[in-house]
Amino acid sequence: MRHLSLSVFLRLPAGGVLACATAGIGSAVAQPAAAVEDTPPVVDVAPSEGQLVDRAATYFEAGRYEECVTAFESALKHDGVREPKSREQARTYLAACQLALGHEKSASEQFRLAIQENPQMSPPDGIVFPIPVIDRFFAVRETLLAEITRAQDQRLARAEAARRSAEAREAAERQRILGLESFAERQPVVERHRRSFASMPFGVGQFQNRDPLLGWIFFGAETALGVTAISAAAIELDLHHQAAERARDLEDTDVLNENLQVAHQVFLWSAGALAVTAITGIIEAHASYVPEHESERRRKLPKELRRKKPSAAGLGTQLMASQDGFAIGWGARF
Repeated sequence: MRHLSLSVFLRLPAGGVLACATAGIGSAVAQPAAAVEDTPPVVDVAPSEGQLVDRAATYFEAGRYEECVTAFESALKHDGVREPKSREQARTYLAACQLALGHEKSASEQFRLAIQENPQMSPPDGIVFPIPVIDRFFAVRETLLAEITRAQDQRLARAEAARRSAEAREAAERQRILGLESFAERQPVVERHRRSFASMPFGVGQFQNRDPLLGWIFFGAETALGVTAISAAAIELDLHHQAAERARDLEDTDVLNENLQVAHQVFLWSAGALAVTAITGIIEAHASYVPEHESERRRKLPKELRRKKPSAAGLGTQLMASQDGFAIGWGARF
């Protein structure tokens, strides 16, 4: 039995095929394009330190310890976690993951770094971390106890040294201010001397040269010799007057002459000694002459530059309002 098949072929020229294709494309272009919705741009916000720790902690909770180690090591290595509390949590999680993988040495190193950064670090939370993690923390802290104690002692020593240094600086500053106040209160005075004063008797030159002891010696000696010479001269004049009145009395003449001779001798000796002493004082004053002498005199500081004195102790009263009325109180100020 034979089967018959019928095939129908439609032949189109090449130009007809191109026209059909062009018509299809044109119809597609003619259709209106779908409206494109405006969508806001997506802003990539860097996660916070807490988010980094929480994100990496999910690997630990899921038991994906290798990924947990990679995440925390990356965060700590590239300073993604800088806040001390976050770094402490990151190292704890990293140590826990390393312990889970059997890397005990690396876990101990993480605890050691965490404890060195914070010697007062608290143990890991027993609800979050298993007992081996907590035991490892205490074991590491025990080995670092001496180091922690030494570090604390060093900090205390540095703090004490800083305190003493600050006190020394404050004391030095107080002394400097006192010195400045004392310097400001002193006013230098320059006293110009005169050469002519050195040629004066009675110790004037010595007093000008600021040698009061020698000045008083010359002043006393010259004064005493001067008084003696004047007294002797007065006595001699009086005796001459008496001799003129008693010229005929031969018995008193010898006594008067003797007294006149004594008074004259005293006058001569005292006058001569006065002259020698005065000349000696003048020579010494010229030899020790000082052209000028510097001295100081006190002056008061302006009011705004004076140190404020602490308030004096005393008693005072205070009037205070209360819910029931008013209350009067007394207070002391020291």
